[in-house]
Amino acid sequence: MKKWGKRIGYGIGDLGCNLVFSTMASYLMVFYTDVFGITAAAAGTMMLVTKFIDALTDTGMGLIVDRTHTRWGQGRPYFAIGAIPFAVFTFMTFYIPSFSSGGKLIWAYITYCLLCTAYTVVNIPLNTIVPRLTSDIHERDILVSTRIVCAMAGTAIVMSITAPLVKVFGNGNEAKGYLITMTVYGIAAMLIFFVTFASTKEVVAPTVSDEKKSLKERVMENKGKIIAGVSVVALGTITYMVYRNNVRVKGLCKLAECQNDFNGKVTELSKKEVSLLREQVEYMKTTREIAEEGALEEAIKSINRKIQYRIGKIEGCKNSKDPESLLAKEIYEKELKELIRKRDSFNELWDKMVH
Repeated sequence: MKKWGKRIGYGIGDLGCNLVFSTMASYLMVFYTDVFGITAAAAGTMMLVTKFIDALTDTGMGLIVDRTHTRWGQGRPYFAIGAIPFAVFTFMTFYIPSFSSGGKLIWAYITYCLLCTAYTVVNIPLNTIVPRLTSDIHERDILVSTRIVCAMAGTAIVMSITAPLVKVFGNGNEAKGYLITMTVYGIAAMLIFFVTFASTKEVVAPTVSDEKKSLKERVMENKGKIIAGVSVVALGTITYMVYRNNVRVKGLCKLAECQNDFNGKVTELSKKEVSLLREQVEYMKTTREIAEEGALEEAIKSINRKIQYRIGKIEGCKNSKDPESLLAKEIYEKELKELIRKRDSFNELWDKMVH
């Protein structure tokens, strides 16, 4: 029984990881484009860039674990160290700040990188700790098998209940639904990591290599990969900055006439009226930049795709008398009504900004 406590305690560590990781893999792109408010191109580029950063942090975390020597072991302390940051960064990744489109993209880059790093801090030790938990080959196989089963269970949980939880917690507000759902997942993962820390114990001394290499030597061995990763990140950053600057220049040119009219009337207005006018001009800058970037147009296209999908589902359920089909039809009709309302409001905003 004690052995199974250790096995399950170790295995559920990957369940905790997958509560968030599987959600990121399945829902994060949809969240970024449909709820957070950034374009699919920007979100895709961000994920590509962060993968290169993730490759560097994975290597770095492996080096850190190799050099860790505490009374709790080499890898085990990081289950406790990474638990709270993992929950905090999960919350931050799915929190939508009241920033401009550019500010939101920067927030997405920072929080997504932090969450991936927190995941690395926990997951790298989880994958490498087995040889130090036992010297029995058969027991190692059972530990790995238990972890794989728990990981699959975590993925199954995410795929089964995430969408319903978003609807229940959000009650029509997807942003709120995602935030609460991911906060629950983050806290659950944090508690699981503490259980994994308490359930495991490193009893096998780490193998000491005859050839000890310094961090500098290891970096030099992998300098090609590091240079490639840094180059991609730098290129992506420069490309984005140039793009943003071009968009801003176009937006300011379109607002030149409005600005001239505004400046000509300043002397005739009170300070309060001037402040209100300035706020309106800043709002116009923001909304016109959004239109220039194509974010709103992309959102309208996405909503139209969802509308067509639900119309197809409603047609499929129309002639069925099965209770489940009737319930599904009712849900799809409610969603369709809300999507049409959202599309109409977006179209109205688009007309105001463009025309």
